[in-house]
Amino acid sequence: MIRIILALCLVVHSSAVSAVTERPEMSEQDAREYTESLYLGDANVPWTPVGSVARSANPDFTVAQDGSGTHRTIQSALDALPRSGRPFSIAVKDGVYRELICIQDRVPFTLYGLGKAPRDVQIVYSLYAGLSSAIHQANPCITAQSPIVGTAGSSTAFLQGNQISLANLSISNDSMEGVFNGQGYPLGAGESGGAQGVALTVQGDQIHLQNVELWGHQDTFYVRRASSLRDAEPQRILFENGLVAGDVDFIFGDATLVIRNSLILSRSGRRTPPNGGHILAPSTPTNQRLGFLVSRSWLLAEAGLARKSHSLGRAWDFGVINGGYQPGISPNGQALIRDSILGPHVRPWYMSTSRRPYAADGPFANRLLEFRNVSTEGPERDILPRFGGWASLAGVVGGSMASPDRVFDIHTRRDLVQALALEGLSPRILRVHREIRMDSSETGSILTEEDFRDADFQWSAFEAAYSPKTWGMKRPQGPLEEARRRSGRHQARHVIARIPSNTTVIGMTQEAGITGGGLSIDDGENIVVRGLRFRQARDYFPQWDPSDGRAGDWNAQYDSLALRRATRVWVDGNHFSSHISEETPRTLFDRPIEHFDALLDITHRSDLITVSWNRFEEHRKVTLVGGSDRADDADALRVTFHHNHYRDVGSRAPRVRFGKVHLYNNLYTMSAGAERWFDYSIGLGKESQVLMQSNAWEIPKDIPLNRLLKNWGGRVLKEVDSSVNGRSVQLKAAIELDQQVSFDSEATFFPPYRFRLEPSASLRDVITRGAGSTLN
Repeated sequence: MIRIILALCLVVHSSAVSAVTERPEMSEQDAREYTESLYLGDANVPWTPVGSVARSANPDFTVAQDGSGTHRTIQSALDALPRSGRPFSIAVKDGVYRELICIQDRVPFTLYGLGKAPRDVQIVYSLYAGLSSAIHQANPCITAQSPIVGTAGSSTAFLQGNQISLANLSISNDSMEGVFNGQGYPLGAGESGGAQGVALTVQGDQIHLQNVELWGHQDTFYVRRASSLRDAEPQRILFENGLVAGDVDFIFGDATLVIRNSLILSRSGRRTPPNGGHILAPSTPTNQRLGFLVSRSWLLAEAGLARKSHSLGRAWDFGVINGGYQPGISPNGQALIRDSILGPHVRPWYMSTSRRPYAADGPFANRLLEFRNVSTEGPERDILPRFGGWASLAGVVGGSMASPDRVFDIHTRRDLVQALALEGLSPRILRVHREIRMDSSETGSILTEEDFRDADFQWSAFEAAYSPKTWGMKRPQGPLEEARRRSGRHQARHVIARIPSNTTVIGMTQEAGITGGGLSIDDGENIVVRGLRFRQARDYFPQWDPSDGRAGDWNAQYDSLALRRATRVWVDGNHFSSHISEETPRTLFDRPIEHFDALLDITHRSDLITVSWNRFEEHRKVTLVGGSDRADDADALRVTFHHNHYRDVGSRAPRVRFGKVHLYNNLYTMSAGAERWFDYSIGLGKESQVLMQSNAWEIPKDIPLNRLLKNWGGRVLKEVDSSVNGRSVQLKAAIELDQQVSFDSEATFFPPYRFRLEPSASLRDVITRGAGSTLN
């Protein structure tokens, strides 16, 4: 039976708020007065935005970096807008536009990206509040003189005006991306101030942002009222179907803001542990009833963020010194979060910026409330960090945004099959609690070879029919071979489960895993597989291939995890093994019968994959990237492997064809006796581009360096900081000398994402502690 989480623990109160002052819940009655239509409505200037932001088939301007449009920069297109007249539309072709954006006093306009996803059009800049304005120009929309750039002046984009629409693009402030665990702050910035870096400031009324991503750290999204406005004039912003990411006060300001159906993402990694953060920071004027509304959204976190580390928010008492708050005069930020899902990183509302203690009532009461939210406690909604390898370029959230009725607790194979059988591609989460025996029957009994064998197949008959002594060195064919194939297909239908798009499969206990079969991602995208133990994906009916090597060989067909035509996949914190040291393989046709294929294969034009913090052990062939020399995968197979532990494995860690594969901070270890099945570590195949950085080997001393890499026609390889048994080595030079081949280091790609390298000599403790199924 599928166990569906319906964790809607709602408390209905007769009064406006509950007695719990840190997390007050609005009453059902009062919640009717705090709806999206009321926040966005105004008696004098009505506004009811519906449907999609209009994108013109014939835009007035087109921005393209290659000169194929009317303008090469977004700012030049905005400058060309008239100051009065009809609304205009501006389309932007794919690209990264590193420029400051400022627009003031122009006609209403729509600015939209032409790509398939918001990240196809990126507007990026790198200012922060503590920068000296004598050296660095603030955003041109800020004209006030100041010795530093300031918060608003750090804005990558500043939009001032009414009836402005943005769609299908991303805006980032990357000024703090180099900071890690509180280290690496630039001059003028730190934990105590100066690090504010705004991605987008908007100032005006009827501003509609749809399918937009905003990325920053502190103070990402600023919704600002003009100081000259009369209090009664509306300043309304609608943000929908988008993403806002940051860590401290990253949605802030004094205008009226509605966020609906969006991901609010708390970021990990910048601040010094255990320093946390704050999500909302409204500064609503005390005489203004409505400030921020977050509705039907997801407040989630990047992986690595501690539980209860980010408050729901705090009132921004703008202009008020510590202890100087004046009720009825000072701002009193208003915010309501309702009908949303909150991750385990969330903690209660916090004291205001002027140190006004959080209180639900009394003269210093805050106007920060919740209504009908669902809190989650596990890691199943964790999201791949922005700079998390190739997969992060297009974003991987998996099933993290699943509704409560699409979250399933998996205890048996039947649970798994039923959860995967549900129709539709709306997000789903599969929380695995036990070892799932894929080779089990409906009653739970373990199935064997006899249960899957076709009635017309017998190994004894196969041996007699296809022995090389009588059949020769040609592929088997005929009724008996067809019966073997039917047997294999019968087993595969039972033991291999297909994972659909927009899914997270995650282990919730130490025993959670997949045994006696595997998972397959075919034509799927946006998938997370974490915290599982994969074991013994045994193929009872492997194929005999007499052309494989000089003497022929046996080839199994099942992988523990197979990616075919898969995109945007994160494989993290899993433990893969076949325990070959426990096997004594039977020999047939003078070759040992191989019942196990790969632990993880990435083939058939799969792309944008990150494989991190996994443990691969006791297996002969670990990972193929690219399944055949005949394939045309030159523009696919972008894969990152980092912080994986390869223990006692024989080969393919990984073996690469085509693609752009980044291997950094991986550890390879070998126990005594395991060298009997060792062939090589990293294979370099046809048209592969491989970047190796800070990887370490701990192996028996009698294994020469030229055995760690193996070449099948690869020509592009760059190596930085490899170590073997604690000694710095040049593996590229060793294989070049051994095979008389020359690799091109300059032609290797440079990763278009940020990453942090640890020296190879210090990897052992980090990876042995962290790799494997350690999420629970």
